[in-house]
Amino acid sequence: MPVAIFGETGLIGKSLKQQFQNDCIDVLIRKWNRDEIAASWKNLESTASESNSEIDLIWAAGASNNASDKSVILEEEEIVDTFIQLVASSSIKLRTLNLISSAGSIYAGSNDVYITEDTRPNPNSIYGESKLNIENKFQELSKTSNTSLNIYRLTNVFGHRTSIKNKSGLIPNLINANLTRQEINIFVPLFVEQDYIDTDFVSQNIYHNIRGNQSLSGKTYIYCRNQSNSIIEIVSLIDKFMGRKTPYVTSTIASSSYRQNNLRFNVKFNDPNMIQINPINISIKKLISEMVHAKIS
Repeated sequence: MPVAIFGETGLIGKSLKQQFQNDCIDVLIRKWNRDEIAASWKNLESTASESNSEIDLIWAAGASNNASDKSVILEEEEIVDTFIQLVASSSIKLRTLNLISSAGSIYAGSNDVYITEDTRPNPNSIYGESKLNIENKFQELSKTSNTSLNIYRLTNVFGHRTSIKNKSGLIPNLINANLTRQEINIFVPLFVEQDYIDTDFVSQNIYHNIRGNQSLSGKTYIYCRNQSNSIIEIVSLIDKFMGRKTPYVTSTIASSSYRQNNLRFNVKFNDPNMIQINPINISIKKLISEMVHAKIS
């Protein structure tokens, strides 16, 4: 059964592509703009016309984060609008729609001690509001196209990518700082606790969900560790495994105030076959090994 992943070169998209392997139809987005999305969709239509199989469509694309400028975030919504219009007017047969979303930003303003599957979304930033808007856009597409939609709200995802960027996430950037001995800026207090999950946990369970037909029921999932760690705890783990201190400095930027809440999750995973997450020390140690190997080679 073919799968099309928009955002296949990103952190999550790349991990998903490894899971689905030969079932993937290549969707290459060279530039993050509406014209490129339209061209990529046209190529997908051409490929899909050669097969009568229904496609599982995954939107894992995006260029913004909590520190992004308002114009970048609004442009991303416009790109999503373009994509949805293309899907709605297309003759491609879809089996499911699957959207990668953000639990951290959507629940960032929650006053609940623990965020559960019953917690109401409460974004406290334009980025979080945008993520919720995009979810609503996909829900409307699901209704009009009569296609099951699965939304995957993810906490802070980390994993290996060949080049480290600001949006690669805290943990890879901390490891990179330790490797290169170049100071990293940390823009939130070191005691702030967040829930960190690795790409393997995410991609394996999304693969399991889609291939196991659970996705046909159309649900919203929260993927989390159900354990939060402070930034200083993460730094200490990296220092321990690397055998030396990670160089960093703390400072504030405009978005710092949005990211100072401790986010703790306590989600009940109802799928008995769900693949369990590794302890965070094992996941971080594995990531360090991958990044060290990539630097040496």
